[in-house]
Amino acid sequence: MLILASVGSWLPFAIVALFIIFFSVIFTLRYQQKRHRNYAVTLVCSVSLIIALLTSSLLPTDIILVSFMKYPNGTYKEWTVNQTTRDHIQKYVEVGYYVLYGLVILMTFLINPFLFFYYEEKQEEEGQTAKRIRSAAKWTAGFIIFLIILIILGVFFPQLATLPSINSTSEWDNVKYLIDHFDGSRVEDSISFTIFTLSLIGFFLLTVYTGYGSIACPLSLIRGKRSARLQQATIEEQRAELQNQIRVLKLRYPRHVPMPAREKRKLAELEQQDAALSVNEVSIITVRESFFFKFRCIYRPIQMIVGLLLFCFAILIFISLLLSNINKLMHFVSFKQIFAQGNQTLPNPIDLVLTWTGKYYPISYIFLSGLMIYIIFTSLYGLQQMGIWYFWIQ
Repeated sequence: MLILASVGSWLPFAIVALFIIFFSVIFTLRYQQKRHRNYAVTLVCSVSLIIALLTSSLLPTDIILVSFMKYPNGTYKEWTVNQTTRDHIQKYVEVGYYVLYGLVILMTFLINPFLFFYYEEKQEEEGQTAKRIRSAAKWTAGFIIFLIILIILGVFFPQLATLPSINSTSEWDNVKYLIDHFDGSRVEDSISFTIFTLSLIGFFLLTVYTGYGSIACPLSLIRGKRSARLQQATIEEQRAELQNQIRVLKLRYPRHVPMPAREKRKLAELEQQDAALSVNEVSIITVRESFFFKFRCIYRPIQMIVGLLLFCFAILIFISLLLSNINKLMHFVSFKQIFAQGNQTLPNPIDLVLTWTGKYYPISYIFLSGLMIYIIFTSLYGLQQMGIWYFWIQ
């Protein structure tokens, strides 16, 4: 039964993992400029997206494994009564979490920063590979120092509450106490602290991009887009203007005249905008020549219905979150138990669906995976529409 439960729970995860790999590669190639495509950048972007999505998809598997071990009344099934069996299952899930979150930390603080700053210096330091590597290494070292600070804080912060309360102890005695009481569990605390710090940043981005995407995506399906012919005409005008600016800039600095770094950046930005518009123009032309475009009067009502359903689903999620927070306020005990409080006075629609689908495998896994896919796609849509902003700078 243990083998059956493991296969039944991990098989959907394996299928989802294959889909994630396929989607990540296609998504990266779709939004990457063909003119400036680099294999290293493509590989790292695809791997980063795969790791992030696999980490998200591990949550439904964890929930299914736990629910698979219990009856609806909360008692353990016969084959999981033994604590050793439950520990064996938990160990595999725990290893999966550690591996994936470790890869997230590696990509966040080492691989991605180095690659980003290496190619960021490419326009200004073209042909000087060693200088670009040194510059990228300096910025990456800053990320690593920040990671080390997070690890140190994660090791010693949980022990501050256990410090002796004797007023006569000096600061050095407190430091010695923290060092003497260091054990293996502090490593887990440091990893958790680092992940929680990244989660805070991710939670902020989630509220911005997912909140916008969950409303903007359904509304765009309901409202529809402008005429493809008008879009193509607008893009042609924009490209003509950009190409004229590029031509003027190149004529200003012939080959024998060195171009300043500022003008190089401006030229690169103009060429990047022109390349992006070129991709959009090709996409519009492909759509206009496609089979579905000729029958748009048929699928347009279906598109509106899907938009209405997604909009209702977004409202349902908002109501569920609102009712959940109201329940927490009504039955508040302490901050340590805020996520494990019972006595739900108000019904939660999403919670009711999860409770009902939990009785029927794999419907529960499909629903959880669908919910995760919805959040990911709406986040990507919000990111695509809003772009990446730092305060007021895009």
